[in-house]
Amino acid sequence: MLEYSSDQLDIIKEVSNIALGNSATSLSELLNARISMSVPNINIESIGDFISSINETEVIGKILILKGQIEGSILILFDIDTAKKIVSNIGQGKLLSQDKLDDIKVSFIEEVCNIVGSTYIRNIADYLNIKIEIENSSLLYDELTAILSYTLMEEEQFYSEVINIQTDFKYEFNSEFMNVYFYFVPRKGNIDKIFN
Repeated sequence: MLEYSSDQLDIIKEVSNIALGNSATSLSELLNARISMSVPNINIESIGDFISSINETEVIGKILILKGQIEGSILILFDIDTAKKIVSNIGQGKLLSQDKLDDIKVSFIEEVCNIVGSTYIRNIADYLNIKIEIENSSLLYDELTAILSYTLMEEEQFYSEVINIQTDFKYEFNSEFMNVYFYFVPRKGNIDKIFN
């Protein structure tokens, strides 16, 4: 992990706790199920160290490109089993007629990512009293390491750090956890805008 003070990490933790809490509320409304969230754990890591520590797992999700007073990317990724469980809870399982993600289910997961990510960013912007615009990108469906290598290493001249936001989303009715990967990748120099 890169050298940041505990006060600096606490700032990101506090902002993320508020923002992700509201994301969980938005997700609850979309899924028509109570979703709780654990207090996030924050690590700020170099891109190289971060990618080398990632385990292989198949994921689906999106990158949201940030423009404005803070620039960078937000990655919201679900492992495949979690994605299937999410769509199976819609329409009493009618969307999950087969054990695969078809176009309808993929579109729904894309919408979940948009809602969670945009709610998070909107709350960050409100908390810091700044303007951030979101540009959508295409859906990602691959091994986690492949996605991160492609999206981060290709742009390493623009990015140097990853804010790894570790939290648990959980269905309250059965205490089942969602495996969600949430990464904030600010462009070089942008992380200082949060602290300032």
